[in-house]
Amino acid sequence: MSGEGNYFTEYNREQLQRIFDAAREMGRTDITLKCADETCYREICRVLIDEQEIFSYIPDTTVRSPMHRTGNNYP
Repeated sequence: MSGEGNYFTEYNREQLQRIFDAAREMGRTDITLKCADETCYREICRVLIDEQEIFSYIPDTTVRSPMHRTGNNYP
């Protein structure tokens, strides 16, 4: 799922919740997040992946190992 609501300039828990809720309502099992810059990207990765907050957004029945891809700009 991608769209203008998926663009982040900073970490925003409420925005993430809306994205995950919308994807679930549409029957999607994946989402795409876009970050304004490397600082934003690293903060979202830290919270979602390192601190494992991603699991608070997805129901137990769909838990898989999270993956993240990076473009050429972010290591």
